[in-house]
Amino acid sequence: MMNQKDFYMEPILFINDAKFLAGTREPLSQFDLISDPEEAKKMLFEQELPDSYVYWGDFFSDLISDIVLDKNYKPAQKDILEASKLLKKDTIKENIRKRKAYLLRKKNGLAGNETYDNFLNDVSDEAIYMLNMVATQRYIYGEQEGSMLEEIYKILRHGCLPCNLNKDKNIFVIFNPIDIK
Repeated sequence: MMNQKDFYMEPILFINDAKFLAGTREPLSQFDLISDPEEAKKMLFEQELPDSYVYWGDFFSDLISDIVLDKNYKPAQKDILEASKLLKKDTIKENIRKRKAYLLRKKNGLAGNETYDNFLNDVSDEAIYMLNMVATQRYIYGEQEGSMLEEIYKILRHGCLPCNLNKDKNIFVIFNPIDIK
């Protein structure tokens, strides 16, 4: 059975999962899909968007405002950070293996996909922040089935990036990185 710490740290552990921003071949018809990585970054970071879309920064800030204002926010962030530091010790060997595999691919002329790598560099911090806020919500409030943050986590677990909300359709706009892999 999953204990409290396992539950709230699950989104943080996902950062090191191979599915993190890797995309999926599953049908995602319940979302507004974007296939261009530049459009996804625009939807995620820019304010000047068509009227049917929100500014993600404001939308996400509204989602987490109660969490950030909660008296347990700082202790939650502290505990999550300390648990993350312990996890990093376990992932050092995994990072060495990944680096070795990359160097082997490079030696064989199969080095990384620059479009995908650049996309990851541009958006991974934002995705990690989203996962951190899911973990913090879980730490403070416990299970919040059906919350928008849990929905964002489900999208990320599919390997996709939630990057906006279509107000007209009331659905998330997502980018599936499988399109550039």
